[in-house]
Amino acid sequence: MDSSLKDSTKPLVALACKDRSGKFHIIHSKEPLSLENFKEHEKMVQMGKIHFPHKWYDSIIICTEENLQELKRAL
Repeated sequence: MDSSLKDSTKPLVALACKDRSGKFHIIHSKEPLSLENFKEHEKMVQMGKIHFPHKWYDSIIICTEENLQELKRAL
């Protein structure tokens, strides 16, 4: 998990996930979440009520609106 987010008070709005082929997938939250709403389990990542396996992606980035827009511009 990105250590710069540990003290963030900005709402978290999405996960940006990079798959094995190098493509990014952005999974938006219906409502802004706090860092406590993101949990990493043994084989799963949880964002609010959404769960998906770690093995689907090479990297996962938790995004505020600001770093999500930076990522979109970079892509």
